[in-house]
Amino acid sequence: MFPPTSSSSPVFILQRKMGSKLEPMEHSAPIVEMENRSSNNSHNSSIKDNENADVENARVSAVVAPNWKPSTHEFLIMLSLAVISLMVSLDASIIITSLTQMTSELGGTATEGFWIGTSYLLANAVFMPVIASLSDIFGRPQLTFHSQAAWAIGSLLGPVLGGAFAKNTAWRWVFYLMFPFCFVGFATIPFVLTLKPKTETLGTKLKRVDWTGYALFISSMTSFLIAISWGGVQQPWDSWRTIVPLVLGVFGLILTGFWELYRAKEPFLRRSLFYCPSAFAAYLGTFIQGLMMFGCLYYAALYFIAVRHTSFLEAGVDMLPQALALVPISIIVGGLITRANRFRWAVWSGWLIATIGTGLLVIWGANTPPTAWIPIMITVGIGHGLILSAQNFATQAIALPRDEASAAAMYAFLRSLGSAMGVGIGGSVFQNTMAVKLKQYGLPATIAKNAESYISVMWKDGIDPVVRTQSIDAYVFGIRGTFAFFCGMGGLAGIASLFIKHFDMNKELASDHKLGQMRGSRSPKQQHPLQGSDEGKSIKPSTRN
Repeated sequence: MFPPTSSSSPVFILQRKMGSKLEPMEHSAPIVEMENRSSNNSHNSSIKDNENADVENARVSAVVAPNWKPSTHEFLIMLSLAVISLMVSLDASIIITSLTQMTSELGGTATEGFWIGTSYLLANAVFMPVIASLSDIFGRPQLTFHSQAAWAIGSLLGPVLGGAFAKNTAWRWVFYLMFPFCFVGFATIPFVLTLKPKTETLGTKLKRVDWTGYALFISSMTSFLIAISWGGVQQPWDSWRTIVPLVLGVFGLILTGFWELYRAKEPFLRRSLFYCPSAFAAYLGTFIQGLMMFGCLYYAALYFIAVRHTSFLEAGVDMLPQALALVPISIIVGGLITRANRFRWAVWSGWLIATIGTGLLVIWGANTPPTAWIPIMITVGIGHGLILSAQNFATQAIALPRDEASAAAMYAFLRSLGSAMGVGIGGSVFQNTMAVKLKQYGLPATIAKNAESYISVMWKDGIDPVVRTQSIDAYVFGIRGTFAFFCGMGGLAGIASLFIKHFDMNKELASDHKLGQMRGSRSPKQQHPLQGSDEGKSIKPSTRN
């Protein structure tokens, strides 16, 4: 799985590996510089060497012939990845402004409404390392194709089943909108991802699957988030209905870690990814960035719909300043990091700006003018744009050469998991905080439980103006509490980022891609100057940090 909104511009560096050295191909003029500690040590000794000697990484930089151009096939690879990434990103965010209408028409509570988004994000997150691990065993094209098929079936059945409980309305089109992207994925994957075939038998592949690890991780993570989401709202914190899933979830996650470290033959959570403090800090920042960004999006939409009483379309337009700042900044920063060969400046400045911007969201009130909230949203977007590119660079740069594919999967997994936790935990913070203010006004705390559906009641004609004012104030109080929580998490990530050291992105990466003899590949005259036979070749989408 790939990060849904990654915006770095990869430069493909093709290299041919001759034994233990990198040698240029005939008729090419590359300059290769390499600082490499012994890569033939055992897995554990490599980790120990890194920790004791603080040798940051293997470094390889290459300058290829200036007349080289990417082939049609390479363009198609990037196009298919971009389309699928766009589909995943849209699927995760498109329901944000429709959430209130969906919850109200389907007769759900606020917790159930938040779970509309959380369930997708959580399933996306917990299955991501599973799919990444299975793709190594069964092959990426097959797993990607089957995932696309499952998504298409779900998108088709979801609105249809929803129509069995509520009359047809426009919000169902947010699911149908994804079909064109899915079609592009179906059409390109079989032709673009022509990797070296897996030669093992099905029985051998099934034996390699970490079934125990998958079951422990998926069940415990779901149990933990269920307890967090309904604690204090649907069920009291001291209720066994909250305590039991919470304890089971925490215990299950601990057991998962133990299993992956000591028992799993092919763990889907690799210990070598966390071989140094910089790696811990980078992955923590990745998780928190997903938590903050999606959490702020969900509760900013709730602010516009509930407090400012905008339509769903207007709420989406009101949230554009953040997106319009985030996307170009992430692209620009990706280019700057590539040219400067430094990424830490973007990590540090990004966390500072994002934390300040999220903190400023706390001042939003019932009468905050656009001249105040628009600059704040732009600030938040700039901060996350910096982080989005920089965190991606950081995790790839820190990873050991043999772990870069796993590092990409871990980055996507932790970011998606953070998104799910941001919506789920944010919902718990919002409802519990809102309930405090409702009790102060003498209003029923159950309004917080039904916060999504109560919006239409609150804005009906004929309601007591005092009750409406107090209810709006309770929404504002709950949303402010949620933004304050996200601000604190941003501060934690910013402090952790100070422990990230400098690493070099330019290093050799083994690959299963067969670019030399593929449908749609370049002709011999267009061949990359470092590309030869398929044997021993590697391809790396690289940028310089």
